[in-house]
Amino acid sequence: MSQVQGPAEGRGGVPPEQRMARREAEDRARRNRTIKWVFLLALLALLVAFVVQNLNQRATVQWVFFERKSRVFLVMAVSAVIGWIVGFLMGRPSKIERRIIKEQADRYKRDAD
Repeated sequence: MSQVQGPAEGRGGVPPEQRMARREAEDRARRNRTIKWVFLLALLALLVAFVVQNLNQRATVQWVFFERKSRVFLVMAVSAVIGWIVGFLMGRPSKIERRIIKEQADRYKRDAD
């Protein structure tokens, strides 16, 4: 005999309000990712334009242990790469945060089943 679900239970036994809240959270996360990518691409375009404008310029640069005349585009490229690495490492969740996120995702999957 099949079990009839009440109006508060939809697919997978999850109430419609909870499904709607999850869908709204996913939509919000998708919009935030889109905004971040647009912002990132705009910054990248500005960086490329600035580097191209200063392609043949030279400047005296004080590196960590020495001073040298270097091309500005090289200094900009090295700075951009270092900035990207620092940003990546600072934005990456710690092992504990990654474990918590994984546990929450597993719990979400179990609740959906």
